[in-house]
Amino acid sequence: STGLYSAPKFIAVGDFNDDKQVDIVVANSNTSNILIFLGNGNGSFTILQSYSTGQSSEPSAVAIADLNKDNQLDIVVTNSGTNNLLVFLGLGNGTFSNSRLYSLHYESHPASVAIGDFNNDTWLDIVVANYGSGYADVLLQTC
Repeated sequence: STGLYSAPKFIAVGDFNDDKQVDIVVANSNTSNILIFLGNGNGSFTILQSYSTGQSSEPSAVAIADLNKDNQLDIVVTNSGTNNLLVFLGLGNGTFSNSRLYSLHYESHPASVAIGDFNNDTWLDIVVANYGSGYADVLLQTC
């Protein structure tokens, strides 16, 4: 369970602890957090950790990729309530580092997020669709 009145809004899957089992991340809009569920290999899951996305952040979408090339999956979360996105770097054991916050435009209200190498520099970049502004933001990774 994601919790009473949590209002799960988005879900994504990946192997967060390198055990070859599918794990789940859920963005909960009402409780302003993401939950990590580790796969048990038999169709069941165990909740591992809850990560706050900030007070009244209302997470709206998540995307998963190895952003820093350490062979661990990282999580990007868009927050429609606070007009920002968070990057949680994977530690390889199913847990994640403290998030890095990236501000978006005032009243942008990000609705979805995707990851790809948009400028062909071998680093993954982030694109965010904003329903409040009617624009998409592209965040190019340059490190």
